[in-house]
Amino acid sequence: MIEFKYTREEENLDRLADKTIEQIKNNQYDNGLDGRVFYIELAHHGKDVVMRWIERT
Repeated sequence: MIEFKYTREEENLDRLADKTIEQIKNNQYDNGLDGRVFYIELAHHGKDVVMRWIERT
């Protein structure tokens, strides 16, 4: 699962990335996927980027 978030305002990208991982889990975007699943989040503002990933347990 890959989720991209772009913000036009200067925002804490770390916090945005963490919120997006929770969004993927809460909305069950991975429902029906088998095998190893990774949640990958890219949050960016201009040239600043934060990437987070975790493996579904």
